[in-house]
Amino acid sequence: MSNFLSLYTALSGLRAAQTGLQVTADNVANVGTPGRTRQRVDLAVAASNYLPIGTVGGGVDITGVTRARDTFLDLQARESGASLGRISARADVLYRLESLFVGEGDGIAPGLHELWGAFEDLANDPSDAAARTTVIGTLDNLVSRIRTAASGIDMVARHTSAEIETTVGEVNSLLEQLGHLNSQIFAARVEGATPNALLDQRDLVVDQLSALAGVRASEDERGMMRVSSGGVTLVDGTTVQEISLEADGITITTPSGMTLNPGGSLGGLTGALVDDLPTHRERLDDFVRDLAAALNAAHAAGFTPSGAAGGDLLAFDALAPAATLATVVADPDEIAAAADPAAEPFDGGNAAALGALRFDEVGAGGTLTLDDQFRQFVVTLGSETSSALAASDSQEALWSAVETSRTNTHGVSADEEMVMLMNYQRSYEAAARVMTVIDETLEVLVNRLGVAGR
Repeated sequence: MSNFLSLYTALSGLRAAQTGLQVTADNVANVGTPGRTRQRVDLAVAASNYLPIGTVGGGVDITGVTRARDTFLDLQARESGASLGRISARADVLYRLESLFVGEGDGIAPGLHELWGAFEDLANDPSDAAARTTVIGTLDNLVSRIRTAASGIDMVARHTSAEIETTVGEVNSLLEQLGHLNSQIFAARVEGATPNALLDQRDLVVDQLSALAGVRASEDERGMMRVSSGGVTLVDGTTVQEISLEADGITITTPSGMTLNPGGSLGGLTGALVDDLPTHRERLDDFVRDLAAALNAAHAAGFTPSGAAGGDLLAFDALAPAATLATVVADPDEIAAAADPAAEPFDGGNAAALGALRFDEVGAGGTLTLDDQFRQFVVTLGSETSSALAASDSQEALWSAVETSRTNTHGVSADEEMVMLMNYQRSYEAAARVMTVIDETLEVLVNRLGVAGR
């Protein structure tokens, strides 16, 4: 009887080793599969057999095939990924914005330099019609550069809005996938299965949602994933609330009317659209207001060749100064170059005063020249962009460290799997050898003993 029990004991070893080989082979096949979690066969000592001589072991039981998953590392990686998504998205917007003002030959600063030079040339020869025409040309050129910059800010805003819309669509698609996976996992568990592949897919979807919308995830008592963003539940089991972008291109809401304050890339994009872009647009508008006020006031103090007082050089719409800036003077004879109408056409005193605006402190409460004010605008934007890019690099390094730690825990290592393959191979060979020995023993017992009495 004991030999037959030993046969079943050896069989349990064969089955355990065979299952281990199958699971390890599956791991090896998915070494490069994104989101794959290393699987292991869980083994336990089988129930003992009670014999007259004592208790004898009953072999090994396969209790399941589980994933090497660490919930704490998942939480760390997702929070780090959400922060990286938010910081990187904002840094990208600021970088695109900065690129509008860093051109050496076609930026606003060179346009200012050309304008001051044109006024100085006119002051040297106020009777030169070409010099007057050059002043108008440089004014038009500067206005064009400023309006191009304003248009560029609007373009960055439109691009950011389009990114938000695209990201909202991606988030909704992932939310639907998550709800469907929850349903499949629940059904599989009801049937007694362990849906490791579906669990891997679900974890990968949650990782992506964390990076895009900064969601928080937790598993409920049914084994289904619940996710929320900004305190609003988006997926609860199989119930999914898709998000939508309102007409203003900024506000994100749920079907129930709740406003969502997302994290991740979506939070970084909306933050840049709400805070960063309007702030820098207003700074450019402030510069335009000071530029137009200084030029118009200085020009009004002079006189044209006809003896009339100078009029405005620039005009704009108060709601959008930079975007609507325009040159008012079109006729070279309307340039008020003279400081004394009686001294025309050889008086260039007012043209010299206009050229000297480059040295006058008129902007930012009278503490900066116009050149310095614009330079401060560019330096501030550059500093914010540099800080955002540095923060993005730092966060990426942090995320990479956390992700590496998580991968080391649940990722598939080809070297480790080779060791496991050899281990299971030797276990299989040993169990097979035990079965062979038992079979030979039984063969002797059944067929050879008692031959003399036949």
